[in-house]
Parts: sequence; structure tokens; C-alpha cells
Amino acid sequence: MEQGLPSTSAQTQKIKMGAQLSSPPNNMANEDGGGITDEETLPPYSIASPPARILWNAPTALSSISISNAVRRLPSPRRRKKEQKRTSQHDGRSNNVEGCPSPIKKKVDGRKKNNDVQGFDALAAVLSEHHNEFVSKQLTTDGLLTNKWKQLRNASKPRESSNAAAISSPRSVAGLVPTISPTNHHHNMDSPASPLFSPSPMMREDPLVAPLYLMSSTQLGMRRLPFKDIVRLKEGDEFIIVLHQPSGKRPSNVSQRVWAESNSRRKPNYVSNDVWSKANTQWYAILGDFQKTVLDGIAGSGEEMDAIYKQQLSHRSFQRDGQEYYELHLTVQSCPEQETLRQYNLSERTINNLIEKPMNVLGDGFHVQLYGYGSFLLRYATLPYVEVYVARRQEDPYLDNYIGKFPRSNNEDTMLTALKGQLHATNGDMAATVQVMMGYYHHSYTQMKQQQRQQQQRQQQQPIDDTKIFHELISKELTSEELVRFASMIDNDYRERMLDLYSDFSEATPYLISEEQHRQYHNQLKRTFPNTYRVLHTIASSKYFPLQQKNVDDDMSTNCGDDNLLQTKERQLLFVFYALLRTKSRNHLNHWSQVDSLARCYKGHQQPGGKNFAGSFHSTLPTSLKKQQDLYLLGSQRMSDKLRRLAHVSGAFDNHNRIINKKSNSDGKSAISHIGTATCLKQDRPFQLLRGTKIVSPSGIEFDLTKCSKTNDPFIYLLKGTLTSMIPEDAGTTINHEKSLIESGQVEWPTLGWTVMYMPGFTPRSELVYAGQIVTPPQLAWISSNTSNSSLVLNPKRKLVSPLTKRKKSLDSKSYIDCHQLARRLVDMNSHVYYLTKLKERFHTVHDESTTFFIRAIRDAAPSIAAAASFQRDIVQQINPNAGKVDRMYLFPIIPYSETSNNEMKMAYAEMGKCLQLFEIDDKGRVLTVENSDKRRINLGVDALSARNFRELEYTLSRKLGEVGASPYVKAMIDSLSQITVENDYLHETRFHRLDCIYRLYYGAFLQPLQVHLGWKKINGDPVKNKIQPHEQFMWIVYNALRRHRFDQFIKNMNGGEFKRQENVSTKVHLLRLDKMYSNYCNTLEQSMDQPTRVSALFMKCVESYNRCFNGVRNSDFWLMEIEGSNWLGAFKLCDKTNYVTETLHRMDTLYKPNRTDFDLEWTRRNRFFVMTEGGRGMSFDEVNELQNLWNKSCAAPHDFTTVCEMSQHLMVMRMASFEVYGRNRRSTVNASQETSIAKLVTLFETVLMFDQKVNQREMTDNFFWDNVTRPVGVGSKSDERKEKVAQTISAKILYSVICSPDGETIQIEEDDDNNSSATNNNDSVVSSCAGSQHHGTIDLETDEFTSDNVEPWETLNEEVSALKIADSLKKVGNVRKKKMSKLILKDMLGDDGKNQLKQIKKKHEKTLKRKRKKIDDIHKFVQLYEEKMTGRRAILCENIAKSEQNTFESKSYWWKDEYKKLMDQRNGDM
Repeated sequence: MEQGLPSTSAQTQKIKMGAQLSSPPNNMANEDGGGITDEETLPPYSIASPPARILWNAPTALSSISISNAVRRLPSPRRRKKEQKRTSQHDGRSNNVEGCPSPIKKKVDGRKKNNDVQGFDALAAVLSEHHNEFVSKQLTTDGLLTNKWKQLRNASKPRESSNAAAISSPRSVAGLVPTISPTNHHHNMDSPASPLFSPSPMMREDPLVAPLYLMSSTQLGMRRLPFKDIVRLKEGDEFIIVLHQPSGKRPSNVSQRVWAESNSRRKPNYVSNDVWSKANTQWYAILGDFQKTVLDGIAGSGEEMDAIYKQQLSHRSFQRDGQEYYELHLTVQSCPEQETLRQYNLSERTINNLIEKPMNVLGDGFHVQLYGYGSFLLRYATLPYVEVYVARRQEDPYLDNYIGKFPRSNNEDTMLTALKGQLHATNGDMAATVQVMMGYYHHSYTQMKQQQRQQQQRQQQQPIDDTKIFHELISKELTSEELVRFASMIDNDYRERMLDLYSDFSEATPYLISEEQHRQYHNQLKRTFPNTYRVLHTIASSKYFPLQQKNVDDDMSTNCGDDNLLQTKERQLLFVFYALLRTKSRNHLNHWSQVDSLARCYKGHQQPGGKNFAGSFHSTLPTSLKKQQDLYLLGSQRMSDKLRRLAHVSGAFDNHNRIINKKSNSDGKSAISHIGTATCLKQDRPFQLLRGTKIVSPSGIEFDLTKCSKTNDPFIYLLKGTLTSMIPEDAGTTINHEKSLIESGQVEWPTLGWTVMYMPGFTPRSELVYAGQIVTPPQLAWISSNTSNSSLVLNPKRKLVSPLTKRKKSLDSKSYIDCHQLARRLVDMNSHVYYLTKLKERFHTVHDESTTFFIRAIRDAAPSIAAAASFQRDIVQQINPNAGKVDRMYLFPIIPYSETSNNEMKMAYAEMGKCLQLFEIDDKGRVLTVENSDKRRINLGVDALSARNFRELEYTLSRKLGEVGASPYVKAMIDSLSQITVENDYLHETRFHRLDCIYRLYYGAFLQPLQVHLGWKKINGDPVKNKIQPHEQFMWIVYNALRRHRFDQFIKNMNGGEFKRQENVSTKVHLLRLDKMYSNYCNTLEQSMDQPTRVSALFMKCVESYNRCFNGVRNSDFWLMEIEGSNWLGAFKLCDKTNYVTETLHRMDTLYKPNRTDFDLEWTRRNRFFVMTEGGRGMSFDEVNELQNLWNKSCAAPHDFTTVCEMSQHLMVMRMASFEVYGRNRRSTVNASQETSIAKLVTLFETVLMFDQKVNQREMTDNFFWDNVTRPVGVGSKSDERKEKVAQTISAKILYSVICSPDGETIQIEEDDDNNSSATNNNDSVVSSCAGSQHHGTIDLETDEFTSDNVEPWETLNEEVSALKIADSLKKVGNVRKKKMSKLILKDMLGDDGKNQLKQIKKKHEKTLKRKRKKIDDIHKFVQLYEEKMTGRRAILCENIAKSEQNTFESKSYWWKDEYKKLMDQRNGDM
């Protein structure tokens, strides 16, 4: 290799140029006329890893280096050929576009041409051959670019210095010689890359010796940093700063303005005098620091010191544009604000604050070290006035993306301003300058091509020829293979998406085809069929709703983000084009054509008629279902294979019941009943295992987990571990393979057969006692040993610790429920303060001292209360990191057997087990076990009735074993039951039966009078059989009214000084003291001797627990739900809900049984809920199953149940098809404000002196609240009244005033009569005047139904009349009779009274379980004994058959036959 030739490796690369840039522009030519010849050897080059510290000759570099973005935006060779061909066809000229020669051909080592390099060569050739044409136009940017070319050419020459001469090179600058600074030695580029500064130290003994090994800032390997990157320099970074030579110090008698004008020769024209003056100040400051650093430690006279300083400064000087600059080589030592500067994005305000700091304050810049000398402070305020360079690293990109970009504008002033700004920002960085200029040339080239296209369009031929050509173009487009290819692509995407829904789990809410895919289809339509799209675009665009105007020839590849989704009209254009394809041929888009019919079926809409043109391009519903059936058969087989490989899965099943009314009664039947079972599954999410977990492989290899890594698939983790025992080398292929997977960390988990034996982080389980059961905390429920409950709730940065931490303690269940109650009380306090504030703003009420201090205390603790409000979500996210993530589901078709009876349940389970791949059923009905089904675990969440029926399956199926020949049909089903866990889930338990417990205790004599007081209908006290929504909403209204009244009484009964915070008490401590006072107050009310007060307080206690359960499901808080489930066991027993007592006990058996592993329990807990939308609320599995039933019932309802079951196979496809056709309903239902009802109840509670401590020992009677309620008059708002009535016309108002006004009074209507007399003002009706009475002018009709209620309250009526009034009011609100007060209304069902019901619960339950287990075991014992006996008999029979075949059979004599014969002979003789 020739000396001085740059290279980054031992191998070189030959690039033969197809055409030499022999005639560069005059202002761009090199003085030596150098350039690259055909056989010139170039170093290998890569944009990703460019050679460092090399300066390429600018024109040559432009023709040989591929520059990323500018080159990529050039037209491709294929596209250029098309444009050249089109130009030659229209104007008869050559194939080359005018002003653009054919591209320069280039070959790199015989390999395939690179499009980027070719495009760059073409652009370079255009600039070279046609630069004179640009100059002839005398554009304002030409001179600017010409000067910049000269600067680059001059900068590439060796610099001269008074102390050292430039090292001569055997090759010229144009021959690609690295630029050599006078302050450095020649660096051999064949050697490895060196740092910015050579490690050789400077000779401090002789200060006049020139510094060596300093790189120059003008080399191409140096990159100029923008200001946003300068402030991000870190400790140890090496860089060079370049500053202008100051203009000299201004004498004191010369003004600033005069001094600046006198030195204007140095100042550029675009720099203001003020900026130039500030820059001089900063340059003097830097040189002063440089002088102090260089002369530090050197003794000598003033003249000697000055000579040393000038000598060192001259070594660092160079000429640029005829002016002198200095460059200093520095290293960052420290940065006081490094933490702030390490932020990913610094705002403009932060950067300005760094600049505007005082210069003499420590910490307002970098502490830098001058190479070879000491350190000084480089202030931030100095950085805008200097140039900063760093060395390009090989791994850094060679080009900067933020430069070389120009606005899309033809305005010369705009382009000149942008070019000036970018050239100024890159001044000194030659590579960046070249990139800026090439960006400008590329923009000019693009604009030129665009102008040529526009000119060609204006030179079109006659209109008739244009029409013919346009028709031919469209015909060619629609008859080409591209049309078939486009239609096949669309149809295949629809088919694959439909097949995925049948063959795998999927999310429940996305569209069939995503919006991003539709955008890609739209862009493909633009590119492939531009003329057809122009026609559609022109037709659809309008004045008020125009479509976006884009050139079809432009690149359509866009980033399909939310801001780039298709407009409605664009989607309609796409739909119209699909419809035209279907009209052209019915073979196109077969699967797309099924979407509309499936969507109509899901919505229950009528299908279009056979001759309906609107639906002529859609498939009919029978055709769609038939084709979907083919996809279902293929996809269901894939799903079955996947289910066999899943170790864990969750799901639900429930009864499907639908009544379809017949048009006319026939044979005594008026409706068709479809009763079956709906089943769904959820794909369980695995969780990250902790280090130290013990796992066993399928071959029995035990290892300790050391690493659990995530993968791109959220349902797969990779495990790595260490073996607990040695494996011999001859152990076998399978064992050695598993060993290698374990040691290399390639074990995919969860995988069937890999079993977790032990998991760290669990506390010892408590004994299963049912009553007051202590719930085992989750694996990750650990806190620091010094963390209290209050700090866990009030600290916004709460964080649980790892179970592997040493100083930790377990967060037990009691502490967890206490934290929930504390957080809820604080949030309620804040809500009441908000209510008091709004009340004061609206009615200008004056707060007393207690209320004022209470409001102030809560407001001061706002951050702590905000932390309490987010307590549950934060904790759940930490104990279950998968909470809130969207889950995937799979919907099985409706099973045509009901699970409500024992016999139907057997058949339903047979179909369900076949769907779950637990067993198979052959053609003869025999049940066969599936391989590895005993290693799988399936968790199902159902209602209490389904759980009870499923639990009875083992007994009912075991009884069939006693029947001869039934074993092959039931044995596999019985064995598979041990792999399924069934629990009653929380929708029915909480929203139905816990609500029913509240209404059973508190509806009669308490809630029912309040219902009449508000005038609410559709409430009868039985939420299980009636609608639960109105019952639940009414309960919330009563609770909110009681809570508001309880806060008012709490504040009223307390002294104002108790709410005032002392100066030495923190807000958190004071807040906890208020909470303690309020908690004690609530406990006092629950134990009050005043029975109405106690009833209300106990009702609030139950509702608060119900609210925790309600939010626990929504937040996927499995731990809270288990605790509350244990607490409500006594309430179910007290309210005589036997089924839920039994099912709650069985759920505890399932969760906390001794033989259940910690891993199995943790897996069930973390997959306990289903999330349908991202960040959405959690749902229990029985609620998901109810949604599945709702979706099935929304479909069209044929009378044939077989058709309904077949249609349910395609439920998920139909649902997503409806999203695509009709869109998703994103509207959220918000309940109307109930403030009026709450305020009315608060007034009632104030009337009855509720929660008043002065009132004591009142008795709760049936009529306590009835005596204080009144029926509402004029219910409804004015808005409701406007919706119910129609505005009357004038004639109707006159008629109404005459015949409908009460008391004979008529509305006075003015008439055009001049003879009005006093008789006209007489308000008596004609009827009253005829009756001869002026005082009783009304007919004795029925009085208004509300009059008596308003006049005489019920409290003053006797018992008989009051009962009649109550019964009449109940009829008005829809009830039948008055409910009596419950005998248990004073019982605390969540407290001691509920616990007292569970004293013998464990003994009774264990006795019941033992009895049922014994019945099943006895059946199996008898069957086993029978089979053993039959086995012996079969052996004897086979032996006798063999003897008979050998003629050796002997008749066997039985002793009893001889005795019997003797007895008979004796009897006959006696006779």
C-alpha cells in the first residue's frame, strides 16, 4: 500500500468509476487537477463504521461516498428509466431526461451495483457537467455554495506554521491524503485507531518545545457538535474547541459601538455588533484561562512568560477564510450538574438556565484539563461562541440526521435562509458541510424533476387523445396480473386472520383487520392502480370534505401510527374498490365478501335480499357459514394440538338459556327454548420465577433456577439453572439434551412436564379452620422490617421488597385489610371536604370552627391522600406484575346439554372434556384418555349451582361403574376430574348474593321506606331474581347519604381544637390522628344503644365491605377477595344461604388444602381475573362467561338449536367482523347525578336525629322510618318533563285553559274586543254559576292524589290509616306489599354475630366430606372386588375350556349336591 493512503483494514477495495469527474465546476476544481481515475484504489468505506480522522477530497468524496438520507431520497434506477422512457415517447428526444445525464455505471469488486452509490454518482455527474448552467442563472445561493467549495478545497491543503512545516506527502490532497495539522505528526492509518490525543506527554522541562501529537479540528474524522450535544459531554470525554482571534481590548475612552464598528473587518455580515462584542468577551475569558493554565508552575520574567504564552498560542493557531483561529485540546474532568445533563431530552428552558448563570459561580460549566497542562473551568455561557469538535468513532454514524434537511419550498429566499443557517451551524466540519450542500443539491434536483414533470403535463396532446390514453391506462391496470395479485393479497390476509381466531387464543376487542393494515392496503392501491385511484379520488372529493392531495408517484411508505390512520372517505374508497373487484369477478375476495353477512348475523340485522344490488358483492349467510365451517375444522384441530401442550389454562362454563317466541301458539307451546352450556378459556400468563426455585425436568433432572429471562413472546420465559446432582455421561440422549438446555438457559417455560417443586418467598400456611381463616399472603407480599401500615398507605413511592431480601417481613392479611380500610376512610374524608367546598361556593354557607379546621387539615395532607387513593392499584401491580395486561381468550361452541341436572351435566362434561382435550370419544362412544392429560391443570370459575353440579359428577359417574360394560365409557372421565379445579366465582357471589344478604336484613322497615320517600321503582328487595342494577344503585344512594350525614355529625360532635394541627406535628401524623378519631367514632355508632343508629351504622359497614369487593374485582386484587370471602362466610350462614356457605367452604378446601403446592396456588391467584382491554378493569370468569352468553344471544335467532350451536362456532369471527363493519362502541355509560336524592335522604336523617349522640336507647320498630317519609310530588327533572310532553299550540292552550284548569279558573287570553266589561274578568265557571255558588265553584271530583300526603304526614295518622297509605304508596312504586322488618336487622353479620354462626362449621364440613368420600370409595372398592372375583372366574373358565378341547374335562362333584340328595331321599321315604 502506498504511504499515506488511508485504510481501516489490510484488504483494500477497488472501485472502478464508469465516468470520471473530469470537468468539475470552476469553483470546485482542485488546484492540482487531481481526481479519482478508473483504476484508483479507494479504501473500504462503510457508513456504519467510517475510517476515523481522514479528510477526503471534497469533490471526489461526493462521487464515491454513499450519504444516507439524501441518497436514499434520489429516484431509483428503475424509476429513472421509466421517466426517461416516458419523456422520449412524448417529445421524441433521447431517453435521457433533459438536464440529467444517464447514471454513471459503477462496479464494486464485480458485485451487484448498489442503488445508493449509483444514485449518488448520478447526482454528482449532474452537478459536475451542468454547474455552469446553475451559475448562468446567477442564483443567490450559487455564490454561497461556490465560496463553501473554495473553503473546503483550501482546508484540505497542509497548513503552514512558523514553528513546524507541514509534513510532505507522496500524494496530493486530491489523491486522498489525510490532512496533516502542523501541530501533529503524520499518523499511519494502517495502525489501529488511536484516541483523540496521543498518550505521549508533552515536554514540560522546555516550555518552548512545540506540543506534539495533537490532532487538528479540520480533519474529516472530527465532528462539530451542536449545542444540544455539547451540554451532554461526560467525564473523560476528549474534545477540541475552536475560537476566533479576539479583536483586541477596547480602550476606556472608546465607546462600545465605535470599537465594534472599527473591528468590523473581522466580523461576518450576519453577526450583529452586540453578539460580536459578547463573543469577544468570552474569547478573552477562555484565553485568559489558557494563559493561566499554561504558565502555571513556570518561573520567569514578564517578557519570558509572555513569549511562552505566545509561542504556545501560535502552536494552536490556524487560518480560515483569511482570519486566525485558535484550537484547544481539552478533556472533561468533572461536571457538577452531570445528573441533569444525563437526561435524555433537555428542554430549552434547562439549557437557557445553564447559559444564564453567573460566570463566577462554581458549578456553572465543565471542569476541563488542557492537554499536557492543568485544568480550568469552561463555562456554559462560553459554549455558544466557540466551536466544539470530537473524534468520530467507528461505531458512530458518519452522517448527522439533523442536518441537510430543507423545507419543501420553491421560494429562493426561504432556501437561502435555510442554507445560510445550516452552513453557519456546520462551519469548520467539512463532512457536515458537504452533507448540507448535497442536501441542497438533492433538493434542487428534485425540484427540477418536478418542474419537468409539470411541464410535460402541460404539454399534453388534444383532449380526445388524452381520454383515449387515460382509458387505455385504466384498462391496462385492471387487466394486469397486479389486479389478481392485489386481490389475492387482501383475501389471504382476511383468511389468515379468520383462521387465527379458530386456531389460537385471541384478544376480544381488536378489529378483524387492523387500521394499520388498511392503511397499507390504501397505499398499495395508490401505487399499483394510480389512474383508477385518481378517478375514485376525484369522484369522492368535495369542497367541504376534500381528500388529501398527494402525488401518486411519491413514495407511499408511511409510518402507520395513530396520526396516520385512514380517513372515513379513504376507507370508503377502499371498500368501493373491493366491491368493484367482486363485481368484476366473483372469484376475487371470497373471504372479504363474508365479513358483511357475518357482521349482520352478529348484530341480528336482516340479511340483504338475493336481488339487492347493495349486497350483490357480498356472500350470502349460508355460503359464509359453510366456508367458515371449513376454516373452523382446520383451526380447531390446531387449537386442540396447542391445548394438549399447555400445562395450565383457566376458563368458565355456565348455562345458556334463550327463549324464542313463536309467531303463533301450536300444540300448547308458545316459545322455543334453547338450553345448553357455554364454555370459554383464557390463556394463562406465566410469571417470572425467583432465583432459588427448584424445578424438575420431564426426565427427573432437578436443578436450582439461577436466571429467568423474558422473551418476545409474553407467554414464554427462558430458564437457566444449576444441577443439584451429577449426571453421568452415559445417561442417555434425552437426559443429556435436557441437561444442555438447563445449563445454556434455553428451557422454555411453561412447558408440559417441567414441574416447579419449590418456590421461595412463601410463609408457612395456617391451619384450615374456615371460621376466621387466615389467608396465606402472596409470594411477593414482603415489606421492609421498619415499614408500618400507615407509611405503606401514605407513601406515594411505596415499594414492596424482594422475598430474597434479608431485612424483611411478611405483609399479613390483617395488615393488608387494615391498609385498605385506612385508604378508604381517607378518600372518603377528602370527598366530604370537596362536597363542603362546593356547598360553600354554591350557597355561600359559613363554616364553623370545627368544619374550617377539618377542611384545612385534609387539604394540607392532599399528597398523602392522593397516595392512599392509588394504594390498591399500586400494591396489586407489585404482587402481580401481569395485572392490567390484555388477556387472550377462546370461545367454544355451545354444548347442546344443560349443566343444571345430573344427567345433562354428564353429557355436558363429556363434550367439555373433549373440547379441553382431556379425553377423546370414539365412534362407538367409548371415552379414551389423551396422552399427558394427567400432567395438565385446568382452573374453572363458575357460579355456585354449576360448582355444586360439577362436584357431584364424581359420585354420579362412579355409580355407573357398577353397571356391567359401563367402565370403558366413564373410567377416563372420572380420572380426568382430578385435573380440573372448579370454584364459585365473584360475579354471582358479590354482585348477586352479597347484595341479597344486605337486602334480606335491611330492606324491610329501612330501605323500603327510603325507596318510597324517593319514589324509586323496579326494586322489590330481591336482587337475585330481579334486576341487580337498580338495587345496587339505590344501595349506593342510601350509603352516600348516610356517609355524608355521619361526617357532618362527626365534625359537629368534635371540638374544633381537636382538628387543629399543632406546629410541631407533621401533616401525616395529624391525618392519622384524625383517622383514628373517625374510626373510633364509627365503631361507637356500630355498638350504639340507639337501635336506628346501630342499624344504619351496620348497614354502612356491610356496604363498605361490598364496595371493597366491588373494587377488588375491578383491580384484580385476588388477595383482598380471598380475605373478604372468608369474612362473608358467617354472613351467608346468618342469612341462610346454604349453597354459598357450602361452596365457600369448598373453595377454601381447593385453595388451602395441605397437598396443594405453593406454585399451584400462586399460579391460580395470578390468573384469577380476565382483562379485556389495555389497562382496563378486571373481570371474574363467570362475568366473562355471561358476556359470551350475551354475545351469543345478540346473534340472529333461528329456531333450530342445531343451527344455533353451529353458528356459535364462529362467534369470535362474527364479533370482530361487526367491529369492522359497524365500528366499536367506545361510549362509556355514566350514571346521572343523584345529588338531589342524596340531599333529600340527608334531610330525612337529620329529621330522625340519626347518629345524634344526645339521643339514646330508641327502639327500631317496623314504622320508625315509615312515620317520617312522604311520597314524592312531581318526581323527575324539568328535562324529563320536556322529554315526556309536546309543546302545545296556541289553540290547544286556550282549550286546555277552558276545560282542564282546576277550581274553575281559566287563563285570561287577550281578545280584540273594545267592549270588555267587568264581567269578562269573572273567573267563575259556567258550572259554578249555574249551581248558585260563588265560593265553591268546582265539581266534587276526586281530589288530587298527592294532596293528602302534603297536608297530613303519616306520623299523625292512626295505625290502620297509615297501613292503607303505605300500601297505596307501594303500589305506585311497583311493589306488592309492605315487607316486615327482619329479625336479624340488629345483627352484625360481618362481626361477632356472623362468627358465632361458624362455631361448629369445621367439624360439620369435615364430616360431610368424609361421608361423601366414603360413598365414592366404597363404590370403587366394590367394583375392584367384583373385578378381582370375575378375573378368577374367567381364569377357571379358560382352564375348563382348554380341558374340554383336550377331552380331559372331568365333572366336578359338589358336596352340597350329595347332602341335598340324601335329604330329599329321606324325606320321600318318610312320606
